[in-house]
Amino acid sequence: MEALGYRVVAAVNGKEALQQLRTNPAIDLLFTDIVMPGGMSGWELADQARRIRPGLPVVFSSGYALETLVEQGRAHAQSIVLTKPYRNAELARRLREAFAGAPLPS
Repeated sequence: MEALGYRVVAAVNGKEALQQLRTNPAIDLLFTDIVMPGGMSGWELADQARRIRPGLPVVFSSGYALETLVEQGRAHAQSIVLTKPYRNAELARRLREAFAGAPLPS
């Protein structure tokens, strides 16, 4: 993401990511893997993050295809999911898609 010109604030797990969102108003997108260490999934992180920041754009990353996740009831069809491995061009496109769907700040 940094190679694409974005500033990155990293977190080692979901709990730390939520703390970053609470204390850093400059964060304007959540990029998370679906499977993470620490007992919280990316889906759970996104749900809790959107309670802190309604309308926060979220991009998920997964080793599973989106269709498989939807069939298993683990993703909404409109979720932005990057399937690993992915190229920078695909990452850039999906980030633009996430920002385009986010409400504009007031």
